Parts: sequence; C-alpha cells; structure tokens
Amino acid sequence: MEERRGYWFLLTGLLIGLLLGSLYSMVIAPLQQVDMAPISLSAADKDRYRGMVVAAYTANPDVSRARARLALLNDPDPAAALMTQANNLLAQGGSASEARNFAMLASAISSINAGTPLPLAAATPTLMVTPDTGGNAAGTAPVQPTVTAPSAPTKAPTRAASATVKAVATVTLAAGVPTATPTATPGAPFGLKNREQVCDATLGALLQVQITDASGNPVPGVEVRVTWVGGEDAFFTGLKPDKGTGYADFTMNPDETYTLRLTDGGRPVTELKAPRCTDADGKTFAGGWLLSFSQ
Repeated sequence: MEERRGYWFLLTGLLIGLLLGSLYSMVIAPLQQVDMAPISLSAADKDRYRGMVVAAYTANPDVSRARARLALLNDPDPAAALMTQANNLLAQGGSASEARNFAMLASAISSINAGTPLPLAAATPTLMVTPDTGGNAAGTAPVQPTVTAPSAPTKAPTRAASATVKAVATVTLAAGVPTATPTATPGAPFGLKNREQVCDATLGALLQVQITDASGNPVPGVEVRVTWVGGEDAFFTGLKPDKGTGYADFTMNPDETYTLRLTDGGRPVTELKAPRCTDADGKTFAGGWLLSFSQ
C-alpha cells in the first residue's frame, strides 16, 4: 500500500509542476516576440502591415519600395492580397478613401507585373507651365516660358489624366524669330461613351463599368457609387486587374432601379435596371449592362 501511495504522490507532483509551469509561462512571464519578420506575423497583423505600406505609398508613391516591403510578407500574389483587403474593408463599412488607396497600389503593382508602364502622374509630380503672356519687341530675344514644379504631393494622384496638364503651343513671330506660347488645357471630366446591354446567363444582373482617360488608357482607383431607393453602395476600378485596371462591377438586384455616378465628376447615369434576356431555349433571365466612360 505504501508503494502505491508513493506512485500517486509522484503523479500528483508532476501535474502540479505542469500547472505551475504553464501559469508562469502564460500569465506571469509570457513569451514576448520582438523584431519579428513580417512573414511571421498573424493574419490580423499582416493586414495592419499592408495598411502601413499603403499609407507610405500614398504619401510617397514609390511603387518599387512598396513592392519590396510587401515582398517581406511572402504573399503568393501581393496585388491580390491588397485587393482582398480592400474588398474586406468596404464590406466591413471602412473608409472608402482608404480602400481606394489599396486599389491604387494593387493596380500599380499589377501594371508592373504585366510589363506595362505606370501613368506618368503616378510616378512623378506634374510640371506646371507658365506661358509667355507678353509680346516681344522687334530685335529683342524671345521670352522663353518658365517651367516650375509644385511641391511634392501629399496624396497619390487618382488618375493620370486629371493630374497632368496638356500644353498646346501657338507660334507667333517676333522680328523673324518664332516663339512658342504654351496654353494649359486641363483634363476633361469623364462622360458616358457607350451603354451596352449584356445578355449572359453566366454573368446575370451584373453592372460592369470601364473607365479610360483621354488617351484611351484604363484608369484605376476611380470610385463609382450606385444608389437606389433606400440604399447606396460604392466600388472601385482596379480591384480586378485580370479584367483591366479600369474595370469595376456591381451585382444588381433585378427588382431595383439604380442611378450610377463617378465621384470624380461627370453626369450620373439613371434608370439602370436589369434587362430581361432570353436564352436559346426561350427561357428568360436577368441580364446586365456594360457602361464605358472616357474623357
């Protein structure tokens, strides 16, 4: 009997030791990890890390530095991870402008991965052209226009067309010497260029939007808002780069009528309702729309 009691005491001591050790390691002196590599962070902390990278890119649009920072997370597709986080942010009722910044960086990374150059406005500040407004007297040297650069932007430009100034040169003669007088022409607002009904049963009641600038280049990061009786929603171009960086879509309720507008300007598109389509077997289904905007 005494030998069995000794075994029980040994087991009891082992259990008490395990409990005390767990209490000490988890409550009294828990493990604290410092200077961790980003790849070792939890999913929530990785989202915070991406948010800091996006904030840094928004203040200083250096896409190479942003890519290097995101590479430390070892995501299979950094652009897709940014787009997923942007969609989650919108779904949770987060800031629309913050989601737009995620979309801008995702589109910039996707453009580089695809081998297409970024818009000039996304990489460098826009030059402001001050034209020569005075006349030149005969026999005097022509007055050259001056070019000044504004201070570095605090926020990444939303699109190349709105951030650039197109110079149109007019030639005048002064004592036989031609001089150029640039005239600044600001970018035009976006306007609806085409409204096409889409009858595709695989897409259903999908409202698709394509946005290009005056040069025909797709424009990412444009906020599109749709409203209906009792509701409103927003989505952004560039969140689905496989369909184009100027592409965005929204799933309509076939029973609702929508009004769509771009927050960057232009007239709203009204009376958007899912059209009724018929397939080869004579069955009807809800179709969609493809709206093309350009400057």
